[in-house]
Amino acid sequence: MTVVQQKFLDAVRDYRMVDPDDRIVLAVSGGKDSFTLLDLFCKLKQEHFPQVRFLACTISTDVTCSGSIPLRVLKELAASAGVEYETIYYPISEEAKGRVECFYCALRRRTALMKLAFQKGFTTIAFGHHQDDIVETLLMNVFHYGNVSTMAPKIRFFEGKIKIIRPLAYITEDETRAYAEEMTVVPPACQCGGLARSIRHDTKQFIAKLKRRYPDTAANLYKVLTTSGRGTE
Repeated sequence: MTVVQQKFLDAVRDYRMVDPDDRIVLAVSGGKDSFTLLDLFCKLKQEHFPQVRFLACTISTDVTCSGSIPLRVLKELAASAGVEYETIYYPISEEAKGRVECFYCALRRRTALMKLAFQKGFTTIAFGHHQDDIVETLLMNVFHYGNVSTMAPKIRFFEGKIKIIRPLAYITEDETRAYAEEMTVVPPACQCGGLARSIRHDTKQFIAKLKRRYPDTAANLYKVLTTSGRGTE
């Protein structure tokens, strides 16, 4: 078993993310992180999640975001593990009148996935947010909104009817990149027009600068969350 696979299973176990009778929607954008999420569930499904029903879903939009792994590759991967696949079109740019920020785009995609889960009777949505995403969100909320909070590895919405899980919580972005590149051809990073002016982009650059001098910066920030309870449900 690889280090990435073990970290994935550790996070699922530690946060009790998956119940035996779960019905899980896998959010698959075509980027390296969601590919890693899909590949890990597909490879570990038979041994560790035999009774769980999965539905992989890609939200197709009118926002051009380069760097996506071809849909054909994703569908073939899902089919090899007996995982259903669905694509949904959602006009994000049209709705935002052409000015799309990363936060808004992610919010609308998440809304579409929640609607799908309710409509098809699924109980859980799995996102490919990794440890660096969680740490970046912590600093974004501290610096820009004055509160100590982040994306929880597991959280429930709508009185517990929908559960959001992030099984890559223990895995770094570098690890997802290396894992995805080992498994398939990964195109260049996303060049979405809203990325360069996003708060997340600035925060990522800030943390990268700190890590050049203090390599354990991100790991220690995540440790703060877990020891304080801020990174839990």
